[in-house]
Amino acid sequence: MSAGTATDLMADPSAAVVKAAQDAKATLYAGTPAAQTITSGTNTFTDLLPGVSVAASAVTAGPVTVNIASDSAGITKKAGDLVNAVNDVLGFVSIYSAVTQTTDANGASAASGGIFSGNSGVRSVNDQVFSAVSMPVNGKSPSEYGINVTRDGNFTFDAAKLQSSLASDPAGTQAALQTIASRVSDAATSATDPFSGSVTALIKGQQSEVTDLGSQISDWDQRLASRRQTLQTTYNAMEVALGQLNAQQSWLTGQIAGLSSSTK
Repeated sequence: MSAGTATDLMADPSAAVVKAAQDAKATLYAGTPAAQTITSGTNTFTDLLPGVSVAASAVTAGPVTVNIASDSAGITKKAGDLVNAVNDVLGFVSIYSAVTQTTDANGASAASGGIFSGNSGVRSVNDQVFSAVSMPVNGKSPSEYGINVTRDGNFTFDAAKLQSSLASDPAGTQAALQTIASRVSDAATSATDPFSGSVTALIKGQQSEVTDLGSQISDWDQRLASRRQTLQTTYNAMEVALGQLNAQQSWLTGQIAGLSSSTK
């Protein structure tokens, strides 16, 4: 074998060195009575500590210090995304519940409501979602965590306020955000559950109404078709009768004309 040339393993299989794969290992509290070894089939140790996973990047015999810090940026982004999603729902309901004023060519004004106007079911869902975010958490207003109510009935999000709260009370702030998120989730589930959801019931009700209207239209189509056939038959008979009457009139006219000629 010349220098710089790799061994041809196909020609010389005995040159291959094979090692059995081993699990990754990490020893916690090494050198103390509390030492324990953790193994993993990959280089990632899942739940090394409660809620903490560690990815090993190299083998080392020396001690490794793992610093755990709150992901305030990630938490802030998720909180902002939640507020945006809630605003999308509230805005959608608001748009389709609005009353529009119009003026015709004669100057007369008229009001027309959106498809959600007067719909108590949709209004109830809207109120539940709004309350899920705006209600206090353990006696504290959501505004202490950067979630503020606007005059329009929507929410604004103050990222700096939330990060300040996370810095001063990370556990309490995260618990409060989790409570708000859970309340929103419960409100959404209550509305969209496939069996008992309020919005699901509204949709099924509308679908039933559409089906009923479709049946009524079909019935009317059948009635109209039957009525049309009846009218066609009647008018055809009338047309035949009128033809016969015209023929009789022509015959009578001829007879009368003949009588008039014979009397002269």
